[in-house]
Amino acid sequence: MRSLENHVAVVTGASQGIGRAIALGLAAKRASLVLIARNSTALHGVAECARNSSADVVLHAVDLAADGAITDIRESLSSQWDGLDVLIHCAGAFSSGDLQTASVEELDRLYRANVRMPYLLTQSLLPMLKRRKGQIVFVNSSQGLQARAQVGQYAATQHALKAIADSLRDEVNAEGIRVLSVYPGRTATP
Repeated sequence: MRSLENHVAVVTGASQGIGRAIALGLAAKRASLVLIARNSTALHGVAECARNSSADVVLHAVDLAADGAITDIRESLSSQWDGLDVLIHCAGAFSSGDLQTASVEELDRLYRANVRMPYLLTQSLLPMLKRRKGQIVFVNSSQGLQARAQVGQYAATQHALKAIADSLRDEVNAEGIRVLSVYPGRTATP
């Protein structure tokens, strides 16, 4: 198992599910971690597990969809590290229901969490990722490849996330930045 000591990884949605599993996997390889999630209690639990093997764990218990949160995180990271090695987007929101009755407010909530937040966080941290020729991972959804009934509003945000990742890949690949998209199917996460 290759060590990731001296590598800095930012993981959003780190308090549960896929984000938690990724954070603990990176901790086992001794990466320095920046864990971001809304649920402070769960995030502290993940940090406790991660600190058993990782040299450094920094927590940001914030809602990234809130205005100002991303700027605060960028400033905090810039004061601690000169660059980042990996940014993994696991945070997001889900809802289902038919398009005919889905509210615009719900669509806006999903868009803010699933599209705007990863877009702005990537934009904000890209200079730090470029310094280390880092990697950006978008944990999308199979709905980002093929939409199904009853999840139109969610699938629309996942298709938008795919477009962001595809466009970004073409923009920064020549500079040594890797942009990856992962499309898991249904998972048993809370």
